[in-house]
Amino acid sequence: MRGSLSITGLLGVSGLLLSGSPVYAAPPGGLAVQWAFPRPARETSAPGARASLSPKARLLAAGGRAAALPAAAKTVRVVFESVSGFRCCLAVEPNQVPVDPSTGQRLLVLDGLPTGPATFVVDGFPTSFAPTRDAIDTVCATTPAGIGQACSGSTLATPSFEGDPQQVTITAGQRFTAGGGELASVPFVIDGTLSPAPQSSVLSPIPVRFTVVDADTGIDPQRLAVRLFRAAPRPSSLTLTSCDDSSATPCSSGGVLGVKGFRVERAEQSLLPGPAQVRIRASNLAVPPRELNLRYGFGVQPPPPTATPTNTPTATSTRTPTRTATPTATATVTPTRTPTATATNTATATSTRTSTRTPTATPTYTATVTPTNTPTATPTDTPTRTPTATSTSTPTATATATPTTTSTATPTGTATGTPTQTSTRTQTATATPTFTPTATVTPTPTVTPTPTPRVYAYVANFLSGSVSVVDTFTRQLVATIALGSGSHPEGVAFTPDGQFAYVTNSFPGTVSVIDAKTSKVTASIRVGSNPEGVAVSSDGHTAYVANEFSNTVSVIDVPSNTLSATIANEDNPEGLAVTPSGSFVYVTNQVSNTVAVIETRSKQVIKQIPVGLYPTGIAISRDGSVVFVTNQLSGSVSVIDTTSTEVIATVAVGRGPEGVAIDPNDRFAYVANKDSNSVSVISVGSKQVTDTFSAGPAPFGVAFTPDGTFAYVTNRGSNTVSVVDTATNRVTATVTVGVSPGAVAIGEIR
Repeated sequence: MRGSLSITGLLGVSGLLLSGSPVYAAPPGGLAVQWAFPRPARETSAPGARASLSPKARLLAAGGRAAALPAAAKTVRVVFESVSGFRCCLAVEPNQVPVDPSTGQRLLVLDGLPTGPATFVVDGFPTSFAPTRDAIDTVCATTPAGIGQACSGSTLATPSFEGDPQQVTITAGQRFTAGGGELASVPFVIDGTLSPAPQSSVLSPIPVRFTVVDADTGIDPQRLAVRLFRAAPRPSSLTLTSCDDSSATPCSSGGVLGVKGFRVERAEQSLLPGPAQVRIRASNLAVPPRELNLRYGFGVQPPPPTATPTNTPTATSTRTPTRTATPTATATVTPTRTPTATATNTATATSTRTSTRTPTATPTYTATVTPTNTPTATPTDTPTRTPTATSTSTPTATATATPTTTSTATPTGTATGTPTQTSTRTQTATATPTFTPTATVTPTPTVTPTPTPRVYAYVANFLSGSVSVVDTFTRQLVATIALGSGSHPEGVAFTPDGQFAYVTNSFPGTVSVIDAKTSKVTASIRVGSNPEGVAVSSDGHTAYVANEFSNTVSVIDVPSNTLSATIANEDNPEGLAVTPSGSFVYVTNQVSNTVAVIETRSKQVIKQIPVGLYPTGIAISRDGSVVFVTNQLSGSVSVIDTTSTEVIATVAVGRGPEGVAIDPNDRFAYVANKDSNSVSVISVGSKQVTDTFSAGPAPFGVAFTPDGTFAYVTNRGSNTVSVVDTATNRVTATVTVGVSPGAVAIGEIR
């Protein structure tokens, strides 16, 4: 037998809203989605006008919810996923859905759904199609048949409205009504405005142009970022032109979408021939803001022969055409190759840059660190323990025992009571050693509580260009470390002793070294283009940095803070992790969908391990036996056995998994699902999801305290960090940090 599920929804001029009203009970095995359209008079309402709707169709004005312009949602996408493994996707234009005679409303019924727990998500798109999600190629069956179309697996589009995943249970032989959910307006790129177009082939130099908009609040110009992959690192120069569909300068053609935002142009930049990518990030003005993170690929063509037009007049001069053909061809080939080879030599500028980096990094770090560590550590520990034990013990034992024995024994022995006074002295001597163990215990409580307040969480704030420092004892923000305008920090890692933190700055292509005791930047190290992830070896001698655009891994000598080696790698490395032995480094490669295994002794890639789509986050267990990798576009985690260097399990999690961390006891892995607003808890032993909870909007990074009792989760949607009690998986505190927090690391200063 099959179960049933009923969902109702309103799609009107005043917004998109799902409610839980049981208007329709679907047949067994069905999922019903119903749109109640407003009366024709409401369709002419001006953008943003509030129509007179029933209480069930209430408007949610704050936070980008229930946007006022449904014209930006031409197609609705429904994705259904069962725990049994069944998945389907359907793209529907609401006006094509037939009307249910019993209610007078349009009704879509999904059939053939398996019983058991499942998840469904409803999103709106401004296009006449909807792209698939997580490579789902099965079309949801409908009643009547043929309603809607397959979700596109080859065409790119960004949603204008997003819904949160809804958990349901399809029960055999029963009808079920799902709870309500809301669709939030999100930034999107208007279809047809992307240049270069996805999967196109263009000539260098390349400008990037597009129109980014929002159906409710508009776009925040301070949070726009555009990057070109495989380009030399340089600050992004953006030209923004405001547009508004309700004004004389509309964003969409004829202002039909009712949106506002910007036409964006990035200054042209030269790229080498081959595959390339564009990444576009934007946020709307909602509270909390919603984000767009779009990445797509295109090709760069080799330059055409430039000498051909120059030699054309030569053939016209005086020679016979038959003989002219031979020298013309020769002349054409020679100048064409000459400038091409000359242009390649421009790369020599790289060696000039390298020589400049080395002398800068070395003196800066050495001069600063040496005087800072030595005088601070010595006076703190030594005077605290020495006077406490010595002053208490010495006067107590000496003052009591010495005067009692001497003064009493001398006069009494001269008289007659000699035996009596002797016994008195015996008891006094016995009391002397009694005080000795008391003095020994005294210094113990003085030293014990010292390390507790010295455990800090460092949070990299991508759009603030800063690092937030959170005291894990008080759960308060204690410092904000500025890294410079346009630094866009991505990754952060501590040395094992907690003395220093290494932070990657993606746009300038540097690594900042922060003294954790003073919260000051003590060194800056030039690495590759667009550094992302960073990890430090367990012996504290080496730091490794994944350079996304230059397809390399930089090796940093920690004692001297100098670049010691550069390792060639696959396409677009993102995250990395070092084995506890320090013998291998595992690196996620986003474009090739692989994890590279680097042998640290030879500094060579020895293997590429295929994983899911678009791997990003990575973590290794403390015993070094397994590696967990988040696959952002697959909605899964790949588990790699380090002995066989093979994937031994693939665990389905939420949408858009980013950060992953394994607790210090190697019991659980926490995965931040940014697009699902959830955190998945995976048992390291069973490789199964044991719990899923909400920490905050758009969770991104995860880190554990040294004892594993708390997990710190960064939330890009609210610019906060959630402190999660790992015993209950409940948020016990929330700390406000910088804008767009990402990576987080926790260090204990020893």
